Order: sequence, then structure tokens, then C-alpha cells
Amino acid sequence: MARKRLISMLGLLSVLGTSFSAQAAGWSLLPGLNDDFRTQSALSVSLGAGHANSTTAMEYGAELSFNCVLLQPPSNVLRQHLSYVNYSDGDFTMHKIELNPDYMFKVAKDISIGAGPGVGMIVLNTADRDTTLGAFQLGASMDYTGVKHLLVGVESRYQVSTKRFYERDSETYSHANNWRTAIRIGYQF
Repeated sequence: MARKRLISMLGLLSVLGTSFSAQAAGWSLLPGLNDDFRTQSALSVSLGAGHANSTTAMEYGAELSFNCVLLQPPSNVLRQHLSYVNYSDGDFTMHKIELNPDYMFKVAKDISIGAGPGVGMIVLNTADRDTTLGAFQLGASMDYTGVKHLLVGVESRYQVSTKRFYERDSETYSHANNWRTAIRIGYQF
């Protein structure tokens, strides 16, 4: 218990230290409180291919993306992507909820590219059990916003599960690490 408290305290101190040094470098802390801040929110659907458990299958999902209201760099933008993704291949199904902050920068007037880490939760259903796993991911994305209210994007993301799970039918331990590449089409409001 004392170890968990120590780790929590160190985490809090590092976040506070990062926020103070970030402000000193021109980053904005809590920009969402400013009157001129725009979230540029978008609601999208996604469709793509995923690879998990040694097989490739179709993935589909939904995503809410918006400019981060907690922290913004002096140039470019931090964009949050809150996603729900479903992967299904026979008796192996994953329902994934993810939060991915991407550092985005413009490469042309209406085209942005970016990359970033993320955290997530995987609800895993196999032939013989249901398991919930934590996850970390790293990915890259590109967005086109040249048509009024339309967002078209592509992303690729690798996700690592925090623990392995036991499969009774094969009597082995497996992981839920997975890779996906998808396109998304959405409405910006």
C-alpha cells in the first residue's frame, strides 16, 4: 500500500513539474478556459483491417476527436482521439476503448499529420472466457479537412495489452497485442 502511494505521489509530482516547465516553454495550460479557444470537435466512423491473435480481420468503430482542453503547444496542436473499435475473428472478439493524444502539425493548408501514445481498455471475448485488459498504444494519423464540416483521415496504431490471458482450449497463455490501420470519415462541428 505504501508503495502504491509513493508511486502515485511521484506521478503527481511529475505531472505538476511537467506542466510548470511546459508553461515556461510557451505551452498553454488549460487553454480550454480561454474565450478564443476552439475544440474543433469531430465525430467519425472508422473501417479498417486489424491483426491480432495471428489473424487479420475487419475492424470498425467510432471516434470523437477534439483539440486538447488541458494542454496546447506554442505551435501546432494536441488533438485527443476517444475511440471505440470492434475487432472480430470467429470466436476471438475485442472491444477496445482508447484515448490517444496526437501531436498534429500542418503539412499543407488542409492536411495535418501527427503521432502519439495512448491508453486503452480491451474487453476480450474468446471461445472459453471473457477478460478485460489494460492497454498502451502508439500510432500515427493524417487528416484532411478541406471540405466544410468534413473530416477524412487515416491512422495506423499498435496496441500492447498489459497482461496475458489463459486460453483453456489450447492450454497456453496469449496476449491481445494488435495492430490496426483504418480510414475514418466524420463531421466537424
